[in-house]
Amino acid sequence: MRLAARSVHSLLFYSSISSFSFLIASAATFNACPLLGAVYPAPTSIPSSSIIQSALSNATDALDTLVTTGNSTEGPFAPANITTWSIGMFSTSDESSDPFWQYHYTAPSVANSTAGVHKADIDSVYRVGSISKLFTVYSLLVQAGDGYWQDPVTKWVPELAAIAAGDAKEGVEDISRIRWEDVTLGDLADQIAGLPRDYTADLINQVPAGIDPTQLGFPPLNASEIPSCSYENLCNRTDFFNFYAKRHPVFLPATTPAYSNDAFEILAFAIEGITNQTVDQILSDSVYKPLNMSRSSLSTPPDPSLAVIPISINSSSYDLDFGLGAPYGAMYSTIRDMTSAGRSMLNSTLLPPAVTRRWFKPGAHTDSLVFSVGKPWEIIRSTINGRVVDVYTKTGNVGDYGSIIALVPDFQVGLTILAAAPKTPINPFGGVQPELAASIIAEEVFPALEQAAKQQATDDFAGTYTATALNSSLVLAADNLPGLNITSLISNGTDFLADLAIVAGVSGTSLRAYPTNLRSSAADGTSQVAFTLLLTSPESIGKGVIEVDCFSWGAVDNLEYGMEQLQQLVFDMDAQGKVVAVENPALRVKMEKNA
Repeated sequence: MRLAARSVHSLLFYSSISSFSFLIASAATFNACPLLGAVYPAPTSIPSSSIIQSALSNATDALDTLVTTGNSTEGPFAPANITTWSIGMFSTSDESSDPFWQYHYTAPSVANSTAGVHKADIDSVYRVGSISKLFTVYSLLVQAGDGYWQDPVTKWVPELAAIAAGDAKEGVEDISRIRWEDVTLGDLADQIAGLPRDYTADLINQVPAGIDPTQLGFPPLNASEIPSCSYENLCNRTDFFNFYAKRHPVFLPATTPAYSNDAFEILAFAIEGITNQTVDQILSDSVYKPLNMSRSSLSTPPDPSLAVIPISINSSSYDLDFGLGAPYGAMYSTIRDMTSAGRSMLNSTLLPPAVTRRWFKPGAHTDSLVFSVGKPWEIIRSTINGRVVDVYTKTGNVGDYGSIIALVPDFQVGLTILAAAPKTPINPFGGVQPELAASIIAEEVFPALEQAAKQQATDDFAGTYTATALNSSLVLAADNLPGLNITSLISNGTDFLADLAIVAGVSGTSLRAYPTNLRSSAADGTSQVAFTLLLTSPESIGKGVIEVDCFSWGAVDNLEYGMEQLQQLVFDMDAQGKVVAVENPALRVKMEKNA
């Protein structure tokens, strides 16, 4: 990676500003290069924001078009007119426990169903499929924390320890054995354990009755080669591990993401070994009850009259039994309950905040530049107003049901979509992919959330700040780039922005403020919040194969004076949350906000 040419002034300061200069050089024509994360404090008072309400109205109109015509801005959607939808969007700042926005549509297959509700609403029960995996991870974090991720699975699942010991004794080669001693609990949760996808999915169990598999080109099988378990004939624990004693790996552990339901069945066994409780017990006692998720469960609810059931119970797979696989796909829930769960995850209601911050991180990348995976997040790296916004999602599909939960830490908001569609000639396999509806909503609402956050930050923080004892002042303003721009900074009568540019060896710099999560509160209700400062410049460098055009993370807190941070602003807020003053620690002067 090349650094821009530096002036004699800047060379004198090379040891402290080398990566700082790289950042300045890498932001061409003031294409600001913010840190990953929020560029404004998360928006609050969402129900009263005209910007957001207008976007939600547009999203409602777009969904109306989708369900009535099957067309959308994201493309056609064949089963739209037969799909029942329940959608909720929520925020950690909501005063109500309900979502700040809901959308429900009841298709004829549900309105005329032989069972369940005939009109979908916030309390209607849906199956959520693989969103169960998210709650399996949540159960471990709530009950035992995140200190077990590096443990080998053999430590907590004795059957796998025995298989690993037997394979090692027999000298079985890698291509024929799963190296269980190398598989960690984190590998299982991150979908990088290299395991088969699903032990129940053997094609021999899916060939229609009366058809000889050899007529389809498959070789004949001995009785010992036919699996004893299927969706119709579920494995017990002994059967499951007998199967895995013979199963070959897909990859060595920690190689690449490869989706596996079995990984989460094994993770559930490990959680039971750690906690002496099943995942179902932990969720019931430590998640559902404290969050008042009264209609959520891993087992089939006893009263189907509360559920969305297209056509009938049997045809929809509403009562499909997952057996020991329940932790990877059996869960039932509602928009109200998923709102409580999603808000608790963003808000660290059940977890220490540090555990939450570590959880909301990728565990591995995929072959897509905009898609990573976590525990068990499916992370969409979206672009909003020219910057990266990570959306932490988990999708689920089972039978006639499709679902998605999407959490956006930058905005402290979440979206849940629960849907169901029956098997028809235009939807022969039943079910629905809810990502289309999620994209329609995100396209409208996410930019509005950014705009509302910018407006709120302008109202709260922008303005002129002046010291009383010195000729020092600061002017902070919003512009067309992320963050807030320091347009003027006078320190004891000196144009500090100009001097800082000389020190850095560049011209035309922009000093920008971005929020951090550093905050302190006093007993009298007053508080302080910290922003970090980064410089950008119109100078540019080329971008080659192993060069990057955004290196802001390497230029944080590079400059100090007298062991105090130069790249920081600390704002004072009164008991009503109004900003009253600001201080730059290195300049050692407090400046009060002008009325």
